[in-house]
Amino acid sequence: MMGLAFQSRCPQEKWIECASRSSRYSRKNGLKITIDTNLKQVNFLDVTLSLSDSKFWPYRKENDNLLYIHKYSNHPPTITKQLPSMIEKRISSLSCSEQEFSKNKEAYNTAISKSGFQEEISYKPQSAAASRSKKRSRKRNILWFNPPFNSAVRTDIGRKFLNLIGKHFPKPHRFHKIFNRNTIKISYSCTQNMSSVIAAHNKRILNKEPVISEESSRTCNCRVPQECPLDGSCLQSSVIYKATVTAGAKAMCYIGSTEGPFKTRFNGHKSSFNLQHLASHTTLSNYIWDLKGKSTNYVLKWEIMKRCSPYKCGTRSCDLCLTEKLLILQADPATTMNKHSEIMQKCRHKNKFKLKNIN
Repeated sequence: MMGLAFQSRCPQEKWIECASRSSRYSRKNGLKITIDTNLKQVNFLDVTLSLSDSKFWPYRKENDNLLYIHKYSNHPPTITKQLPSMIEKRISSLSCSEQEFSKNKEAYNTAISKSGFQEEISYKPQSAAASRSKKRSRKRNILWFNPPFNSAVRTDIGRKFLNLIGKHFPKPHRFHKIFNRNTIKISYSCTQNMSSVIAAHNKRILNKEPVISEESSRTCNCRVPQECPLDGSCLQSSVIYKATVTAGAKAMCYIGSTEGPFKTRFNGHKSSFNLQHLASHTTLSNYIWDLKGKSTNYVLKWEIMKRCSPYKCGTRSCDLCLTEKLLILQADPATTMNKHSEIMQKCRHKNKFKLKNIN
């Protein structure tokens, strides 16, 4: 009974701990959390809910200016063509009746016309068939190919890609059931605008500039400089490194990345080489312990392949992880220890920006 009671309290205790962390974070940054009770009308996201008459309608802030992408912007045509109908469907679903829809439609029609569209939205109530839950059906495993769209490109990339699928995986092929027109779909992705491209370029250049402070400008803190794994550059951070293990006439390579100083990551590798219970931490440590089990002498050499920009909160991608995956793909499969399954791993540098990790 005591064990059951403890397990039932755990989720509540975790929720209280998360709430206390968020409140400390809010106070630290000058934010306030207010609680209002006995309300008859509330605004939730983009809808207003009224308890007195059971009505609901779209909600916008007082100084909110509606802005949509322009009809002739550099976006996939499938997005620009469907924009008026998507807005119409959304505003209709947020309105309990046509009267509430008519009170708010003028602002959206004005924003749509400013974006170059001539269509006007009208009330489309949800049908009873659409509101009913659909029958449970087996979901198909679909692979999506998302090439970036640019109106300056005249090549029909989507059509050529699907033609390659039919050419290399015809019906007699043993992989046709996995790679065919029904299991592989294409959907264009949007390219970054000029502002984000310039901002990313400036960050990349500024991160490469030398630091003026004397303490942070150190490149090595090894007690014996001759034993530095990178010849006096072991304190570099946000790098892609390569370890080459030479045993006899055979040389194998391992590619890794670290956001912090390389010296810290090197010490982690060194511990996995000396402690057998850490042998399975990386494929490099597994390989080293295999050589030790065979009593084979080896020579280990470290080098920096590339320096990248670390992940910053709010950016769409991690330059460090993407560069590591690219170098793994370009490496020779016969001499690399890395597995291609590493390419599908998620970025681990985003975890520290989650609210649960804020103290």
